[in-house]
Order: sequence, then structure tokens, then C-alpha cells
Amino acid sequence: MTERGTQPAQQRIAGSIATVSLTNVVGGVLLGCVVILLSIRLVIPELSELQRKFVFKILSGCALWLFIGLQWLLAVSRVRGWSYVSKLLFVVHQVVGVGGPVLLYVHVRSWGFGYLNVLSAAFLFNHALGLMQPRTPQRSRQFRSVWLISHIALSVVIVALASYHTWQAFYYE
Repeated sequence: MTERGTQPAQQRIAGSIATVSLTNVVGGVLLGCVVILLSIRLVIPELSELQRKFVFKILSGCALWLFIGLQWLLAVSRVRGWSYVSKLLFVVHQVVGVGGPVLLYVHVRSWGFGYLNVLSAAFLFNHALGLMQPRTPQRSRQFRSVWLISHIALSVVIVALASYHTWQAFYYE
């Protein structure tokens, strides 16, 4: 620490690299586990029993919406030009993002059919895309742009499909 109470640049960079590496490893493992569990249709009796209950569906769906909203806070802070908040939210975005596949698995019993299959796949693919974020300056500017546009576009698709799903779920219950 320096006299002003701030960390030197090398320590901040080293700390952020450690956070990134840990979130990538944990996020990748959780993503892989959820994809395998959904693909082999492993049924956990206790979880399956909870998933059949309307109140649990509502609560787990609300948890997913809270997750999605929290993830979108980073984009909002960047658009608003809140650079200090954006830096803080970037770490929150990565750390909280790790839990996305687990939240999805708790909410769903399978990949789903029709648009639900697309929603599940988009959600998990966007998680994988987030894990592939270009973090080094050696990556080309074009790659960074394509990555960011893809990540945000897929996030918009997820919000649209999740909104439709929420409307459908309440309409037919």
C-alpha cells in the first residue's frame, strides 16, 4: 500500500488476474457439471420434488431474474459513464456470474422444449462466452468487439425469452 491508501498498479493487476483465473475455473467446472447433469437427465429426487411446487418455481424464477438484473447492472453503469462503479461491478459481474448455471439447474428439470430449449442453451452458452472474455491486451481489437457484441446480443435474447417464459408461466398457471 502507498501512503494514500491505494494499492500499486502491479498489486491491483495481480489481484484481478487471480480473481479472473478463479472465476474461470469455478465457472467452467460448474458449467460443465450442469450441462452434463441436464444432458444425462440425472434426477435428484429432493430437487425434483421442489421443482414441482409452484412456490418454488416462482422463487427460483425470481432468483434467476435477480441474477439477470444484477448482471445487467454492469452494462447500465458503463452506458451511464459511472467508471468507478463499473470497475466494482465488473468484479461482481464475474463472481456472481459463476453461479448462473447452478441457478438455472435449480430452476429447471431438463433442457425444455421449443423456446425453453433455446432459452436454456442461450443462457449456458452466454455463460461460456463470458468465460472466454478477452482479458489480455494481445487480443485484437476486432476480437474484443465481436466478443462484446455477441455477449450483449445473447443477453438481450435471454431477457426477451425469459420475459416471454415468465408471461407464459403466469398465464397458464
